[in-house]
Amino acid sequence: MKTAIKVPELGALELKQKISLAEAAKLNGVSPATFRRAYPHLFHRIGKRRLAITLADALNLPPPTHG
Repeated sequence: MKTAIKVPELGALELKQKISLAEAAKLNGVSPATFRRAYPHLFHRIGKRRLAITLADALNLPPPTHG
């Protein structure tokens, strides 16, 4: 399930905003575990434990790294 947000309506700074793993998974209608397994290359480590992804990457997902 894709989100109702249209990418052209967001500004460049908004698209570069970092969001959490849970938010990215919710935007794409999958569980956080599935999102983390399918797209590990998109995450950036923020601190010791926190992972973040840019809003642009969460909205425009590349193909998954596995099968």
